[in-house]
Amino acid sequence: MCPDLVGLSSAALVQPANGAVGVSTTIGSVVATSNTGLAGAEVVLKPASGAESIGGIFAVASSTTVSATVPVLAAHTTYTVSGSSVGTCPGTELWSIGSFTTQ
Repeated sequence: MCPDLVGLSSAALVQPANGAVGVSTTIGSVVATSNTGLAGAEVVLKPASGAESIGGIFAVASSTTVSATVPVLAAHTTYTVSGSSVGTCPGTELWSIGSFTTQ
C-alpha cells in the first residue's frame, strides 16, 4: 500500500451520507472526514454503470473534513466515491470512502 493511503483509509463520506439515496444531481460537492489533511488528493466518482469516472480535488473544508467540487451528476445513478493516493505515489491506488445514488 502506498504510504499516502494511510490518510485515505480513515476517510469517510459525510455529505452526501454514505449510502444516501435521492441525492440531487446538482449537489455541487462531496465532503469526507479526514484527520490527516488530504488537501490536494483527487476524488473520483465512479458510476456503477461503468460510465466514465468524474472527479475533483479535495480541499480543506475544516480541521476534520475535506471537500471537492463535482459537476452535475447523472440521474438515477449510483456513484462510488474514492480518493486517490498523493505525494510519493500519485494516482496509483484508489481507496473507497463511500457511495450514494442520485435522484
